[in-house]
Amino acid sequence: KLRRDDLIDQIVEDVRAFRNGRPQGSLAISAEQGMGKTSLLNDVSRALTAELRDTPIKHTTLTAKVVGNEQVRGFVADLFELDEVPETRTELCAILRELPPRVLVIDDCHHFFVREIGGFSGLDTFFEVVNLTDDVHYWVLTFNKYAWNYINRVRPRKHYFGKVID
Repeated sequence: KLRRDDLIDQIVEDVRAFRNGRPQGSLAISAEQGMGKTSLLNDVSRALTAELRDTPIKHTTLTAKVVGNEQVRGFVADLFELDEVPETRTELCAILRELPPRVLVIDDCHHFFVREIGGFSGLDTFFEVVNLTDDVHYWVLTFNKYAWNYINRVRPRKHYFGKVID
């Protein structure tokens, strides 16, 4: 098992490798509730801010469900401080790809879906945005372990991420 400092160093090194040309800048972290995901992200954000003085670091937590395509586009538009919410995922990704690189640290990403018919549309949209922009921006995302396991049973998605830490 990795020590916390080793994990922070590993994540910072992964971001450094991405900035030096390694493709697919995305990392998913899953752990049980109460295991320190939020504290880890706080430490990672501090370490990245110290390391990447010329790259914006945006750290946020999903505190409520963001499940529809429009809600997800709005969330991402706010995250990137866009003046307007793009009408489509394709338009959103095109805009994001033109922006200067940044690191997005998002806690509690399991709030992008609900267990009901059609409840994965927001998660699908979010994963597509991450996948289509992770050659420009680096994404660090956390998921509750139970939700992560459910997502991967119902819709195998680990291939969307450059790295997964379980």
